Amino acid sequence: MNIARSSAIHVAALAALGAALVLPGIGRTVITRQQELRVLLASRHMAQGGSWLVPQFKGEPRLRKPPLMYWLVAASFKAAGSVRSLAAARLPSAAAGILLVLLTYAGGSVLVGRRRAFLGAFAGAVSVLFIRHARLAETDMTLSLLTASAILSGCRALLPGRRRAGWWALAGLCAGLGFMTKGPAAPGLFLAAVVPFALFSPDTRRSLASPSALAFIPALLALALPWYLTVMREPGISEAVGGELTRTFVEGGHAKPFHYYLWQLPWLMLPFGPLVPFGLWLAWKRRGHRGMRFLLVWALTSLLALSLINSKQAHYAVLLLPPASLLAGLILYRPLARYPRGRRVTAALYASVAVLAAGAAWAYSASWGSRERAESLVPEFAEAARPRLAAAAGVVLTGPRAPLVEFYLDGDARYAASPAAAWETAGPGEAVIVALHEKGLDADVGIPAEPELDLRKADLRCALYLKPAAD
Repeated sequence: MNIARSSAIHVAALAALGAALVLPGIGRTVITRQQELRVLLASRHMAQGGSWLVPQFKGEPRLRKPPLMYWLVAASFKAAGSVRSLAAARLPSAAAGILLVLLTYAGGSVLVGRRRAFLGAFAGAVSVLFIRHARLAETDMTLSLLTASAILSGCRALLPGRRRAGWWALAGLCAGLGFMTKGPAAPGLFLAAVVPFALFSPDTRRSLASPSALAFIPALLALALPWYLTVMREPGISEAVGGELTRTFVEGGHAKPFHYYLWQLPWLMLPFGPLVPFGLWLAWKRRGHRGMRFLLVWALTSLLALSLINSKQAHYAVLLLPPASLLAGLILYRPLARYPRGRRVTAALYASVAVLAAGAAWAYSASWGSRERAESLVPEFAEAARPRLAAAAGVVLTGPRAPLVEFYLDGDARYAASPAAAWETAGPGEAVIVALHEKGLDADVGIPAEPELDLRKADLRCALYLKPAAD
């Protein structure tokens, strides 16, 4: 079988696997994460006629993050013709996930060879980390795709050949799009991987210092600066951006120890995640090979960068998925390389393991949205409340889970800091919806009226109150 046909088969198989793992039931998954909810509501506001330059969340500007993910989800809402379609909202992230699997294979083929890259991309695709986050309308999968694209384009620009300026420009464009997705992570991880590799590799040091490398900077700035320059006059943008950087690097509410990702990553990437440390060891042993050396630098610098920031969360590990998957692929390929005479037997065993792993991953994927969670109460509550809200003059929301209720309601809503404040600010004939969880379930909400609708499930309570119309 020639190389082109073999590569085409690999690409088709990985694309089909990725689609099978992330698309089934993608619209049934209950919204449980505040990160996803922010994207959904800000994007819906855009799709319903709000500003595409200044995202809105809970009735206030949302300037802490750049808006690229909001734009993608809003465009998907527009294309689907529905701003309440979870499947449409999550499709951009799912597409980014499938492309990330293919990019892992394409980049890995250059670094470590086609067979190792195929096994690595497979290991990443069937991982819990991939399946979970490719099915959510969050920034992580898109950011990982753009960051990996920038890093691999930078690697290609360092290698001998023509059109180096084009590769540097492509790296800058991808880093700029990554910046517009979630801030400085993409250009930061790009520099952390590409610069050390170039400096410590004699045959690539000159490429980094060549004039063609300067193409990276204008390409990055062309995408990263215009939005910030446009919204510079918005009040509070400098405080929002500065506060976000402070929370991430200095005083984040998700502080974890330095070694957090060292023990988390293998379990997040089950079933093949435990192979990643052994892949690091193998890449170190073969660091004389240029591709192995770049993979080693990419994995270690990204891990170090994420470990150094104060705020650490499991979903940040999606940025480590491409290099970690390729490291796992090195170990998966090792029996095939060591025992060439028994390749048919080994291949048969691998095929059996692959079918079992893919089947387990697909079952996990397909059943993810069918789990009974407390948040499944909200769509039920919204459906029951809709007839009562049809005649209401307006809606005031309050409580920790109020944004989740807003997503399933029709029309705009205002927010209040507490149930008592919501009742006080509500006008005659307006509705007040209280969405509480945990400690607030049985507490007196401070509203001098009986609820028209009061539903509870596990640690979540949603109650609807109607303020009497004026005489």
